[in-house]
Amino acid sequence: FYRCLRMNSEMFENLLMKVTPFIQKKNTILRNSIPPAERLSLTFCNSVFYISEESLCLNYRIGQSIIFGIIKEVTDGITKALKDEYLRMPSSEDEWRIAAKEFGDRWNFANCFGAVDGNFKIEPPIRSEFLYRNYKDNFSMVLLAFVNANFRIIYADVGTNRRISDAGIWNKSILEARFQDNSLKIPTSSSLSNIEKEFSFVFIGDEGFPLSTNILIPYLRDLCTGRKEKRIFNYR
Repeated sequence: FYRCLRMNSEMFENLLMKVTPFIQKKNTILRNSIPPAERLSLTFCNSVFYISEESLCLNYRIGQSIIFGIIKEVTDGITKALKDEYLRMPSSEDEWRIAAKEFGDRWNFANCFGAVDGNFKIEPPIRSEFLYRNYKDNFSMVLLAFVNANFRIIYADVGTNRRISDAGIWNKSILEARFQDNSLKIPTSSSLSNIEKEFSFVFIGDEGFPLSTNILIPYLRDLCTGRKEKRIFNYR
């Protein structure tokens, strides 16, 4: 079982129980629906082993257009079933402060909740290659992800093509709007050890992101020439 789906039967049954309400279809007079277990297993075969939809048609004896629909429905269902458990942001000032303390203890960077960045390589859709080509001359899609001290994603925005800059993606994201209206309940500031002055809590990103109250980025390379303290800051 593990060799086929990269999980044991107990894990599969547990996931199936959670995702079934989102992917189960009703039987009709004309035909029976494809069972949730079969829908879930073929989706894993496609995503884990990169088995093509054409091959899945032969293996499962299901039409290719139906395969495409099943994969989309199941991946959406998995997201809906698990997002509150595994993709959860802090919801109070106390939880944010705990996240900042964990980051400071592990990475020696105070008043920081985590890091933001990310993209992944893809096979571009037909006749849209130019939209997904990046400066490295390959194809990628943006995964705007915020991770905490333990590399756990607490927020993700997926789907924008890589021709749009990090700043452009961030400025149009839902999370940026929530930063602006202060609906995330992020604590405003806190003093550092041995320093009485208070400093804002931040996420850290690369120079592609705009500098703001809650996003801290490194100094540009041109500004670091002959400035040891700025280079040390960037190394951190």
